[in-house]
Amino acid sequence: MFISSETVDQKLTFPVLFSSSAAEIGSDYSFDTGPMIDISYTFGSDFSFTIGYGVGSSPTTDQKTSGTLKIEGKSAANSFLGLGYKFGIYEVLLGLRSVSTTYDITLGGTPVLETESTWNTTDIGVGFTF
Repeated sequence: MFISSETVDQKLTFPVLFSSSAAEIGSDYSFDTGPMIDISYTFGSDFSFTIGYGVGSSPTTDQKTSGTLKIEGKSAANSFLGLGYKFGIYEVLLGLRSVSTTYDITLGGTPVLETESTWNTTDIGVGFTF
C-alpha cells in the first residue's frame, strides 16, 4: 500500500491514495506524466538507499481549451530518492520524487507557447523482502 502527497508549483498539497504521477490543480484540471521508464540503483541490506531517474514521452492534461487552442504533451521526466528499513521479511519504504512535464500550446496549428508543470510526491509504503 502506498500513500502519496503531491505538491504543485503553486505550493498546494493534495493527498492521494496509491502512488501516482498525476497532479490535480483544484477541481478544474489535472496533469499526468503518462507511461514512464525508470532506471534506479539500490544499495544496502537492512537499511537501503535508492536513487533513480525516469523519462516519458506522452504526458496528458484534461485542461479545457477553446476550439482552436490545443495543449499537447511533449515530454516528462522524474528523479527520485528512496529509503528503506528492513524488519525481518518486511521493509518500510519512503520515497521522494520530483516530476516535470512539458506541453506545447498551439493556436490554429501554430505553436504559441511551451509550458512546464512540476510537482513533488512523497510516497510511503510497506514491502516484502526476498
